Amino acid sequence: MRRLQWGVSLLLEVVFGLGLFAISVLLLFGIFPNSHRATTQAKNTSLATNLARELLEAEISSGYDNAPLGVSTNVVPVASIVNGTPVSVSFNTTVAVTAHAQPEVRVVTVTVAWSEGPINRQVRLVGYVGDF
Repeated sequence: MRRLQWGVSLLLEVVFGLGLFAISVLLLFGIFPNSHRATTQAKNTSLATNLARELLEAEISSGYDNAPLGVSTNVVPVASIVNGTPVSVSFNTTVAVTAHAQPEVRVVTVTVAWSEGPINRQVRLVGYVGDF
């Protein structure tokens, strides 16, 4: 009788152990898609921020006289690899130069927008250029 109880006890331990193992494996596999999505989002945000910074610095460094009032738009396609998967993103850039309340000062606003599936994201940087 003791041998039968020992066998049932061992069987329950094995079943319980396999159940815990299966749950932990399923949880680990659930993390991978979120990891890929987070990596893609971080990469796109970094690329958009750097692109906006470059456009802002180019507009400000051109000087007050070469920064006419108005809006210009452009589409910048970027291809890269995330976790071994080729990814292509189109960044829509908008550079707007507007007048400021202070005379001889212009506001430069750079917006970079892109889509990640159904979600639309954007980065906006603002700078000032003056005629001093």
